[in-house]
Amino acid sequence: MSELIKTGSHGNNILVIKLSDRGLLRKLSFDKNSYSYLYSDYQGCKWYQNIQDINLFSPYIVELSDFLILDYKLLSAKSCYHLSSINKTYVYLEKIIDHYLTVWEFSKKVPCHGDLTLANILFEDRNPIIIDWEHFNIDGECW
Repeated sequence: MSELIKTGSHGNNILVIKLSDRGLLRKLSFDKNSYSYLYSDYQGCKWYQNIQDINLFSPYIVELSDFLILDYKLLSAKSCYHLSSINKTYVYLEKIIDHYLTVWEFSKKVPCHGDLTLANILFEDRNPIIIDWEHFNIDGECW
């Protein structure tokens, strides 16, 4: 069974599809101008897994003649509604700040997620998992 999750957020031309029967989350684009977002997503996800020595997502990317596909292992983690008041999200915000401080090294420049908000974080037993790396910058931003 497949379910369309999202289309064209942030002005890109990327479709996000949940393929429950395959246990996959698939991002794809038929627009070559949007390929860079999928490549960044792939690179950011690989960096995030590598820095923690984990394999959460098992990302797999394939460029075909007319489109690009990025597959991830479907996670059972939950999201926190990003527009909720701070009274409802402060526990999650504390968790992500602690997580951030353990994952990112403290130096002048560090790799950057690009749009890290609660909308791009899942929680598994209140442990954060950062997703959606489409704006990842390996060259870094100022800490």
